[in-house]
This record gives sequence, C-alpha cells and structure tokens, in this order.
Amino acid sequence: MILDISDMGNYTLNYYAIPIFIVSVVSLSIVVYRVVREEFSFLGISFFIVGLTIFIWLFSFSWMYCAKDEYVALWWARVAYLGLPFLPAAVYNFSMVFLQIYRQHRVVLLFCWVLSGMFSVIAVGTDFLITGMYKYKWGYYPAYGAMSVPYLLYFLGILSLSLYHHVREYQKALAGTIHKLRIKSLFIAFSIAYIGVFDYFAKFHINIYPFGYLTIFIFLVIVSHASSRYRFVDITPAFASEKIIDTMNDILLVLDSEGSIRLTNKASQLFFNQFANDLIGKHITTVLGDAYFADQFKSLIKSEPIQNYEIHCNSKKYGEKTLIVSITSIKDRKEYPLAYVFIAKDITPQKKSERALLKAKADLNAKFRQ
Repeated sequence: MILDISDMGNYTLNYYAIPIFIVSVVSLSIVVYRVVREEFSFLGISFFIVGLTIFIWLFSFSWMYCAKDEYVALWWARVAYLGLPFLPAAVYNFSMVFLQIYRQHRVVLLFCWVLSGMFSVIAVGTDFLITGMYKYKWGYYPAYGAMSVPYLLYFLGILSLSLYHHVREYQKALAGTIHKLRIKSLFIAFSIAYIGVFDYFAKFHINIYPFGYLTIFIFLVIVSHASSRYRFVDITPAFASEKIIDTMNDILLVLDSEGSIRLTNKASQLFFNQFANDLIGKHITTVLGDAYFADQFKSLIKSEPIQNYEIHCNSKKYGEKTLIVSITSIKDRKEYPLAYVFIAKDITPQKKSERALLKAKADLNAKFRQ
C-alpha cells in the first residue's frame, strides 16, 4: 500500500488539533526568540533544543488528530517520536547547564542522549513501542506495546532526576539571591510541565484527554518570563574572560602568529584612539610606531615570554608615550605558537616623574658645586 500523506483527502478539520497546532508554533517561536535574545549562549541553545523536541511532538500530533485513516495517523505518530524521546535528555541538558553543574554530569547526560536516540529508533522503525492506533473522540492516538515500560521508566526517571537537582541546588543557593529565584522559577515551570505525563494514560487505552500541550505551553511561558526578568546568563569561561578583558586598565592585544592584531580591549582602543575594527588586521609594529621595536619584533617573539620590555610609541590622542610590555605565546600541543598575548602598561607619568627627579637632583648638585 502506497501512502500519500500529502493528500489533503486523508485529513479532516479537527477542532481538537487546532490548539495543539497553535501551541506547537508558539512554542517554537518562544525558544527561537529566547536563543536569539540570549545571543546563542550554551544555555539559550539548550532551551531551544527543549522547544524543538516539543515542536516536533505537538506539530506531528496535530496532524495525527486530523488524519482520517489509521495508517496516516500512525505515520504522523512515528514522526512525533523523532522528537519526543529526546525530551528527557533535552530537559536534563537544559537543567544541568542552567544549574551550572553540566561538567559534573556529562557522563549521565551522554547516556541520556544515547538512550533517547535508541528509543526514537525503536518507535520510528519498529512496532515494539508504538503497536498501532486507538480511536478516541479527539482523534487517533498511539497504542503502546512491550517497550513502553522501559521507555516510561527512562522518561519519568530522567525528569524526576532533573527535579531532584533543582531541589538540591535550591537548598544550596544563598537566600534572597537572584540565582535562588531563578531556580525557584524553573522548579515551578518543570513541576507544571510534568503534569503532562497524564497523556500516557490514553496510550494504554484509558480514555483521559491528553492535555499535556497546555502544561508544556505554561512551562515555556514561565521560563521565558523568568529569563526576561532574571536574565539566565550562561556563566562560562568565554563569558567571564570577555568581561574581564574589557574591564582591564592595561592595553591588551591578541596577535596572530605573524603579529597582526586579532583582538583588542577597550583600554587599547582608548589609548590608540581607534575603534576595534580599525585596529584589527593591522600589524602591531605599525600601530605602535616604535622603529627599534619593529626591528626587534621577530627576534623578541622567538624568545618569549617577554617581561617588562620598554618601548616608546605615538598615540594619536595622547602623543608620545612610554609603555612597558609583556608578550606571551599561546601554543598548540606541538608547542607551535598560534597567537601572542600582548599586554602593555602606560608608564609615561612615572618616566616624567623620574626625569623631573633626576633634573632636580642635577640642579641641586650644580648649586652645591657653585
């Protein structure tokens, strides 16, 4: 039998499918907005994966409800399980990243993704999990088979483990802190979402309307609102280093192996009176304008690390300046230099003070000689 699921004659308008379809589209819109708003951080991407699995599940179920034919409905049910078995892993992943304990639980998380993939393959490619379809007043619904018990134990177990970690981290968090409020918001959101497990009753031919899409929608709204209110910032080394670099008072430049500037901080942009885009790509010797340093640059970087190396340069904004420089390389596993970290401190005021002090001593000595 050749099944053409694109033939609209195989579908009928089912009012039960409309809210599910709307929630699926709105859910995807929410997570897309949040991942963009969070600037594609690891946390934002983790939340997006949760929303994507929800979208695949609900979108497919909305078409499954509209199917006139059991075979068409079964096809959409299997499509839904391209996403649904991954929901526990996605939720656990998001929880671990959000709670900032991702590294400690990477092995468990990898195990979750592998199990989710296995159950997805079983559901889509065999009859062990989905054996057929039940017909309810709201439309066709999957019937579970022999693999349902291990699948549900996995599904509910991982969701419960996620809640456990939220409770544990909430107890450890300091009272009155934003982090504690974030955890509380997420715990409430997940607790509401988990009520949706009642959807599984219908898969065992128990006539209870599957309202899980509503709890999932509430979950996404709460998380999105809490994210807007508390900003679920993903505290990573990259995030921290960016902020640290920009708060440095010293000039910091990252050079490639040839000496061209690839990264700057705000202090360097202020010192050279140029925007980052104007500095990036220029060679360090061109920017500094110290002829002796330019001649010695290649030999200097070969003998790095360089500490307290004094150079003179011209700043467009402040004129001639004296800098004390440190240069350290970033190497690969074979000890080949990939980049150089150039840090400079403006010591012009100290040099002026030294010269003034020397002049004063010289003047004083001259007077005594007279």
